[in-house]
Amino acid sequence: MNTALVTGGTERIHALAYALTREGFDAFVRETPTSGLAQGPKPGSVDCYVQLPSPSASRPEPDAGSGDVGRLVHRVDAVARALPLLAPEAAIVLVADDDGWDNDRCRALHALAGAAVTKQARSSVRVAVVDSGEAGQIAAVARRELGQARAVSLADVAPDLAYTDWRDEVLSLTSSTETTYFGWQRDDGLRRAAVLRHAVLSPLTTVDGSNREVARAVLFDAVGAAGDPELEIWAEKLTDEFLADVIAPLPNNHFELPIHEVAAWVVCRSLPSLVL
Repeated sequence: MNTALVTGGTERIHALAYALTREGFDAFVRETPTSGLAQGPKPGSVDCYVQLPSPSASRPEPDAGSGDVGRLVHRVDAVARALPLLAPEAAIVLVADDDGWDNDRCRALHALAGAAVTKQARSSVRVAVVDSGEAGQIAAVARRELGQARAVSLADVAPDLAYTDWRDEVLSLTSSTETTYFGWQRDDGLRRAAVLRHAVLSPLTTVDGSNREVARAVLFDAVGAAGDPELEIWAEKLTDEFLADVIAPLPNNHFELPIHEVAAWVVCRSLPSLVL
């Protein structure tokens, strides 16, 4: 289950948390990103941060001509404080339905929040600004933006190839009926993994971008462990051996692993216990 952090006015925050739950999130509600840290989400665990406008009492006091600037700074500062809590590929949804906000103010909020994200080298975090105040619509945007943040492209399969070579490589892959796993390393050093089934490339969840997380994601997908507690326990026990035997010998920057090779390893690893 994905984790969402919601901050803002208490009169709306719980309705939004409920709507996020209906979208499949485990929602935490806080007045600010850093309040209640002991009982809140751990650093690096939040998949989506949704920021509602703060209640009037907690906003900066406006002076002549600086009210909008003060509110922008207040909201961008909250984004910056939330960043350490976010997963490597997460979504930020800012609800900009304060009284008097127009498109120019929304664009300014989006640009400043995006700059705060970039400053902390969180280039894979997606920022969106919406002006809808209806909880269900905001939650749907959060789900969509998280999906976009974690989307992968067929270009990721062979990023170093020239276009013609890449085209031939991808066409040959997508014409195959065999499931294939891909792994690659981003510029920030984090590992990513995806599974190609026919022409559909789907990301595999890797919590911290480590080799072990890539191994775990590939193994869990290959054996269909998701949602089956017994299979999950079994696959978890095999993860370290699968990492050492199969994933670790592969190149760090990019690998291609057909599912039949994963299946062969699982069978060989299971034979001693089957014989016994």
